[in-house]
Amino acid sequence: MESSRGNANSGPGKHRSRQAILDAAKRLFAEKGFADTSIREITSEAGCNLAAVNYYFHGKDKLYREVLTQTLIAFREKLISSIAAEVERTGRHTTLESLLRAFAQAFLVPFVTGQQQLLKLLIHEMTNRRLPQGMLFKEVIEPVETTLIKVLKRLCPEIDDACARRCISSVVAQLIHVVHSQRLFSDRLERRQGDFDLPGTVAHIVCFSAAGIRARCKEKL
Repeated sequence: MESSRGNANSGPGKHRSRQAILDAAKRLFAEKGFADTSIREITSEAGCNLAAVNYYFHGKDKLYREVLTQTLIAFREKLISSIAAEVERTGRHTTLESLLRAFAQAFLVPFVTGQQQLLKLLIHEMTNRRLPQGMLFKEVIEPVETTLIKVLKRLCPEIDDACARRCISSVVAQLIHVVHSQRLFSDRLERRQGDFDLPGTVAHIVCFSAAGIRARCKEKL
């Protein structure tokens, strides 16, 4: 008996059980929110018992935090890797437009192409905050902003950090508006998926933002 318990809590089986709980929790928290999701529902979907949630996560609050943390980190890494990949692909020929396009596409795709869990989780978190204050900034905004500023200053040497941050904030504000509009004007989050013109939207944001950034750079000269 001692040996079987040890095996259940170690090795590949332990990882699969933990991940099954995370996957079930992510889907249910996204669909129903923290308050309306019970541990019993999560364990039923994950195919495990209540003890497993307590063993791996020490309760519902910490499970929710782990789900949100993993989701935010994955989004952050997607954004940062899209910037790095574009710089590597274009090398010395990286342009302001190519940088903004890569970033805008990476930002919007999870929200508008059927990958709705991130959006739903963030909506629930905004209306019923449970994450520690400043976590979104620390886990996503600050590292992505730092990466963008570094490349932006290479492309526009005359721009300073403060101006670069304001320019990036303007770009992100446009992207958030697009996401928000998709949610506001849909009865369901997936409803307008087929009608949304992602390439056209990205092209507009890139054109508008690049012109604005260059205008700000001229003011600095």
